[in-house]
Amino acid sequence: MDSNPRTLTFFINDKEQPNYISNLPDTIRFWVNILTEGSSFKLLQFERLLRPAAKHGPQSKELKWGEHWFTGDIIFSDSDSESDPSTPDSDD
Repeated sequence: MDSNPRTLTFFINDKEQPNYISNLPDTIRFWVNILTEGSSFKLLQFERLLRPAAKHGPQSKELKWGEHWFTGDIIFSDSDSESDPSTPDSDD
């Protein structure tokens, strides 16, 4: 990623999703947690674009890397730890 700040926008069936992540570090890892039995997840494409394809319209919500993200009782970030959120866990 060469843009600054680095952002990650999710698309499902070519439709931009409302939440996006900004201020990403140079390297990142993906983890997926499936909550509903019978659900699945497949990453079909991962691209580094020269120009952004995302529009981030008025319904979009920016989630900043390293901050706590809450929706109801669900925590979307594990940055509760004392470690730097951009540094991978050492027990991997």
